[in-house]
Amino acid sequence: MIEAAIGLRAHTGWAALVVIGRAPSALIDCRRLELLPPGVPDQLYHAAAERELEASAELVAKTVAAVDAFVERMLRKVVDEQRARARNIVACGMIGTPRESPALSAILASHARIHAAEGDMFRNALAAAARAACVPLIAVPEKDAASETAHALHINSASLERRITEIGHLASPPWRADQKLASMAAMLALARTA
Repeated sequence: MIEAAIGLRAHTGWAALVVIGRAPSALIDCRRLELLPPGVPDQLYHAAAERELEASAELVAKTVAAVDAFVERMLRKVVDEQRARARNIVACGMIGTPRESPALSAILASHARIHAAEGDMFRNALAAAARAACVPLIAVPEKDAASETAHALHINSASLERRITEIGHLASPPWRADQKLASMAAMLALARTA
């Protein structure tokens, strides 16, 4: 089996996903991973802000549970697809770190916290899904992704940039910042699980 890692960069409702094989870094898969089940508000905390706190808490709890279950199914499907093709997913790299959200009342009191909580929900769901699939998660802040990946691979930033560009030539469009960062996350995860 070929060892590979998943790389993710989450957005509201979706994530850029790449699968990179170990040595040489080879692009195996590149796609959009849906993170939002049908019928769920795409901006949960904005919707919650329009309700009374008790109703908001109920909506948030119900939606977070639905998102968690959906993301777990979606990520497990990717892992299972790769294993069926003789690719062993040994790690998952993610841009951004999962974190505990503050109290709902604090989130709803600040528009900036509303946006942050929506991002946290999807990163937390991806982290939980990786755990459920028994895939170690390596999370890295976006601002540190390039430097940590280059360091882990024992190359300089210019070499990393060239490697990312070469990998991108193998991908179907789009190959933008999301896919590049997801690739760095996958390469970092592979390097740290060597």
